Amino acid sequence: MKKCPDCAVKPGEQHQPGCDVERCSVCKGQKLSCECEQHDPEQTKWDGEWPGTRECQQRDWYAIMTPKGWRPCPAGTPECMEDMNRLAYFHEYGKDELYKDSD
Repeated sequence: MKKCPDCAVKPGEQHQPGCDVERCSVCKGQKLSCECEQHDPEQTKWDGEWPGTRECQQRDWYAIMTPKGWRPCPAGTPECMEDMNRLAYFHEYGKDELYKDSD
């Protein structure tokens, strides 16, 4: 069981106030810097993984750093990681078009 890297709560526990890792249940952004009023801390309890990791895995969204910046790639590509940028774009705009205009 991994503790939260910022506030050290165990999986299943709510983050401590001011935790950098906790996400807002409404906008999915960093709770520390959002102003949403309907945030539900029950929905964002620490689960032992960085927020968004599982969702990226479920959507098969991975990326790798290239000389031109982050680019999508298949799971299993050496040095790839879950594509948190793509996920954040999806949560903000409601569509999967982060790489629409990339080469």
